[in-house]
Amino acid sequence: MITKELYQKGHIDYPIFLNLNNVHLKERVLLLVKELKSELITSDKHILFWVRGSSGVATATLLSSHFENSSIIYCRKPSEYNHGHGMKHDPNNTTNIIVDDFSFTGETIGEIIKDMSPLVFNIDAIALLGDCEKSIIESLAEQFNIIINNLIYII
Repeated sequence: MITKELYQKGHIDYPIFLNLNNVHLKERVLLLVKELKSELITSDKHILFWVRGSSGVATATLLSSHFENSSIIYCRKPSEYNHGHGMKHDPNNTTNIIVDDFSFTGETIGEIIKDMSPLVFNIDAIALLGDCEKSIIESLAEQFNIIINNLIYII
């Protein structure tokens, strides 16, 4: 797994969906977009942004607005009514990116991977607007026997 720590000054407040006009949030989104475009998204493959929860949706919405060929896949929590993923693309012929604001415990990322695992064998990237613990992400890949190619986060 290739890990990229990106550095950006400025504080973003949580939850991010209440702070969408924060200039530092916008700077972090643009930094992630630049990194994804330069390092990962080099083909015309459809991009699937996999998320869970309101912060994930807000983050993915901000990111996906910079990519013409993308969809957001919402992995519902058990307490939420579920219609299924509604996928129109084969996830193994797409660029699969898990997106969230940050990951300290790995719980949200683990639940997304669990939801993906019957469908996806390879995660192209985990992209986070904030900090994370790399060892937790590595243990999730081992636990679910899934390949995570890139971990990109901003500190």
